Amino acid sequence: MKKIFAMLILILLMSSVTYGAETEDIYVRKDVFEARMDRMEALIEKAIMEMKAENEKFRSEMRSENEKFRNEIRGEISVFKDEIGTKLQNVLDEINNLKTEIRVLEIRVSELDHRISIIETIVYWIFAIVSVMLASLALIPIVREFRNPQVTLEDVKQVAKQLIEENNARLQAQ
Repeated sequence: MKKIFAMLILILLMSSVTYGAETEDIYVRKDVFEARMDRMEALIEKAIMEMKAENEKFRSEMRSENEKFRNEIRGEISVFKDEIGTKLQNVLDEINNLKTEIRVLEIRVSELDHRISIIETIVYWIFAIVSVMLASLALIPIVREFRNPQVTLEDVKQVAKQLIEENNARLQAQ
């Protein structure tokens, strides 16, 4: 902002000096005019040099500020990378823990499946044995009928009686 005001003041001074060199029919001597012009050029050169110095100073300050900012950003990025690295490592550790727990659970589930299949087989055998026992209980009366002779003692007596009677009847008929 100082530079802008300095430039405006210089421009206004130059315009007023050049117009002030002559006024209504009054002339300034040439040596006075040249002396004033030399002074003005010296002031302008001095202002330009000051502006260049200020500009260089500003640039160097900006460079140092930029460098500080870059260093801060780099530091924050490295901190951020470290935080991400530690959090990522923690997540990977938790994933590995979960994997081991899943493996343990898989083993336990396979053991449980094996036990269930054994119990299932035992239950099938029990059902088979009970079915055989019930079937044998149901078949006992049928088997007893097969075991009992078809011809009973009474049947034999009747047949024998009939045969004797027939034989007696034949003997009497003769």
